[in-house]
Amino acid sequence: MERLIAFLRARFSSEGLFGLHLTIGSVALIGSAWLFGGVAEDLITNDPLTFVDVIISEWFRTNATPSFTAKMTLVSAFASTATVLSLCIVASIFLLWKRRWYGLLALALVVPGGLLLNLLLKMAFARGRPDWGDVDLIGYSFPSGHTMAATLFYGLLGVFFIFRVTSWWWRASAAAFAFTIICAVGFSRIYLGAHYFSDVVAAVAAGTAWLAICLTAVETLRRHRQLSTRWTRADGTATLRILFLVSPWVALAFVLNLAWEMAHVRLYTIWAEADGLRVAWSVFHCSLGDVVIALAMFALAGMVLRRADWPLTHPWTGGAIVVIGAMAYTVWSEWHNVYRAGSWGYTADMPLIFGIGLSPLLQWLILPPAMVIAHRKLWPNRR
Repeated sequence: MERLIAFLRARFSSEGLFGLHLTIGSVALIGSAWLFGGVAEDLITNDPLTFVDVIISEWFRTNATPSFTAKMTLVSAFASTATVLSLCIVASIFLLWKRRWYGLLALALVVPGGLLLNLLLKMAFARGRPDWGDVDLIGYSFPSGHTMAATLFYGLLGVFFIFRVTSWWWRASAAAFAFTIICAVGFSRIYLGAHYFSDVVAAVAAGTAWLAICLTAVETLRRHRQLSTRWTRADGTATLRILFLVSPWVALAFVLNLAWEMAHVRLYTIWAEADGLRVAWSVFHCSLGDVVIALAMFALAGMVLRRADWPLTHPWTGGAIVVIGAMAYTVWSEWHNVYRAGSWGYTADMPLIFGIGLSPLLQWLILPPAMVIAHRKLWPNRR
């Protein structure tokens, strides 16, 4: 009984590595996953929810007015890809200026990862749209991309604000703002005939689940850093210390390269030749390959410098080794796969340098220094 009480106290404590933040994150994840699973099951089995979808959609189609349609189009634009990406860039610049590295990591995880998850879910369920509205419709319907983007970005913005203020009135206002704009975007997508009601509900559930996973992971990382500072100075075994150094490098490599792969996939012929599921798998597969390259270059820099902690002791020398090694491999890989094996090809929009795509070269020129800087900011100094 005493152990149970101690366990519960630890779960609801604001301190510790696995305290209240983990409890809240777990509850949010389980609840939203349960809701998404219920909606998805109804969709697959054609349960009554799908009939409710048709009834709601037909009612809006019959009662829509031009003036209100124009207003809903404006509301929907608050969660368009261009708007969300632009706001993410502004938020990233602000977080960099304020040196809020964990906030920047959370933003990098939540939005690009969540949008990729939305694409994978759309391809998995392949549900058609109502397709009666006046909006440009691309891709499948379930779950709603606009609504999920709003849940991810504005939900994250609300969480940032809640943790930065102490007044409960301002915290409630931030939560109400995020809730209102998410609901407004979701309603606009139904009204415009772009999505069914269940598409919107599933998008909110999936977005909330991903948001809970990312924020809980980042907060756990932050607390782990604080609690492990003393341990890393003296009493860790060599293997654990190396793992402790490599783990953030791997995480950063995956997040940054995933964002880059999502951004430049349109420069490859697979974007026009393959379906969405194959494109999503290609992006994910290439991101994993990038992680392997980054890990191999991390080991190469460690062997050359004879220091496993080179990001902290010799950051720019080690970073230069990573850049040179990764770019050399990329030149060979792009040449071999484009001109010899035919594994992929470039579109006319891809700038070329001696026949090699510029984008993959810039990828390994820009990302390794960013990873070194982030590694030093996110992880404690072990010297």
